[in-house]
Amino acid sequence: MNQGRTIVVNDIAATSAGAYTILVQFLEEISNTAETKAFDWIIFVSCKELMKYNKDNIKIININSKSWLKRILWDLFGLPYWLKRNNINVYSIYSLQNTGIPFVRIKQYIYIHQPLILGKDINLKRFEWKIKLYRYIYYYCVKWTINKRSTIIVQTKWMKEELCKQFKISKNNIVIIKPNINIDFKIKIEEPKKYSYQLFYPAVPIVSYKNHELLIRTLFELRNINSELFSKIKVIFTTKQSFNKLTEYYYSLSKRLNVSDKIEWLGYLNKRQMEEKYLKSDIFLFPSKLESFGLPLIEAAYRKRKVFTLDNSFSRELLDGYSGVNYLKDDPGIWAKQIEIYYNENISRNRIEEKFNMKKHKDTSIINFLMK
Repeated sequence: MNQGRTIVVNDIAATSAGAYTILVQFLEEISNTAETKAFDWIIFVSCKELMKYNKDNIKIININSKSWLKRILWDLFGLPYWLKRNNINVYSIYSLQNTGIPFVRIKQYIYIHQPLILGKDINLKRFEWKIKLYRYIYYYCVKWTINKRSTIIVQTKWMKEELCKQFKISKNNIVIIKPNINIDFKIKIEEPKKYSYQLFYPAVPIVSYKNHELLIRTLFELRNINSELFSKIKVIFTTKQSFNKLTEYYYSLSKRLNVSDKIEWLGYLNKRQMEEKYLKSDIFLFPSKLESFGLPLIEAAYRKRKVFTLDNSFSRELLDGYSGVNYLKDDPGIWAKQIEIYYNENISRNRIEEKFNMKKHKDTSIINFLMK
């Protein structure tokens, strides 16, 4: 190792979804950017398939982190001990998983993309006690591992403002770098001449702040105010009823409210299937209460879909200037009424003429920022 020119990257929490995508993009950039070759890299991951990125100046180390408790113990004690034991003279540390590394007096860059630590006012279900415990512990882990030498990287302005408020971090120490947005629009399907009466919500309910319950209760309200429209409606969920305890609760609720036949529980959709659902749906729904970014909002706006979203900071930030969005309160009666109004007015989907401004969401490479 090139002593004094070694960069340590910690991201053992990234095993799936957006966090894993960010890690892969990061590794690709390290492998293919000329400036990174001036450094030696030690990168801690927990996915064996990422060992393929091993090179002369890149050392991938796989760490067993099957539980979040193991990840916390590694972050707080395991990694500092590993660096000391191996006598690594570290140039800087990059953490892509929300927490910094304690007990080291080295410049750190911490990428915070978990909004749960900022959602203290978000009510979770009683059976989500593990998530509640995780939120509580991680909140203090983040607070403990950030210091004056830390530079924080976030994806949105709202997260920057919340971190400043809740963690008392200087704005000068927080940088906004948007995720890499790659939206293909290659699939061509004929626009239906009539409404499909299909509504689409592409979100996996791992945590209840994704708020699928609002849509289930919206269907119940819609049946009461317009039974004819209710009979035509279908809401698409990209999860299965038996995916976890939360989806089982949602399915039970839909049966109890007698709206289960109006929901299609499709499960995982590949890229082409997602594209078709975007294009064939009349309304794109996004009732989520908390997001670090909310990429599906941009994907829907890019495709000129009518968007119903919860009125919150991140949705207004991402869709600023888009004419095809309704910002709604967390009230199923309001959502049901707006769905009724949309169909009663018989507005063609092609009336959303304004193109979404993608330039303001142009991504900035994390590597380019770090190599400055």
